[in-house]
Amino acid sequence: MEPRQLFGFTPPNPEIGQPGYLAAHLVEAPEGTHVRFTVRPHAQENAAPVELALPWTEAAKLALSIIDKALKAASGEDPLLQFFAFAHLPEHLQAISAPFGAQAARIVVTLPRNPERTVALRKLLEAKNYTIHAAIWKG
Repeated sequence: MEPRQLFGFTPPNPEIGQPGYLAAHLVEAPEGTHVRFTVRPHAQENAAPVELALPWTEAAKLALSIIDKALKAASGEDPLLQFFAFAHLPEHLQAISAPFGAQAARIVVTLPRNPERTVALRKLLEAKNYTIHAAIWKG
């Protein structure tokens, strides 16, 4: 089976030599499923990409750690980011909540502060909360 891209991210306006592209691919192989991370430096055509392959469970933990650090780094930019923290949640809920935190951090880092950005964050927070409620629903 061909590797399937899980995500790709190009940071806005990276400096020369800084990471210009990050991707993760799901690779299914006879020895087990793993995730291959690839980082390419910005504006360095001849530089080889850095690659790292991790088993699926380790890759998920690494992704959660990266998202948590991104949220903390961007938290000074907007106080609403505090509500996207997920490290306090049980592990199965962290996996549900983390993508919302990643998107919130990306919104704060890439868009100017204005009323529409605040509404976007509030709506994203509302969607995250209802998603967690759906996951813990006792019916």
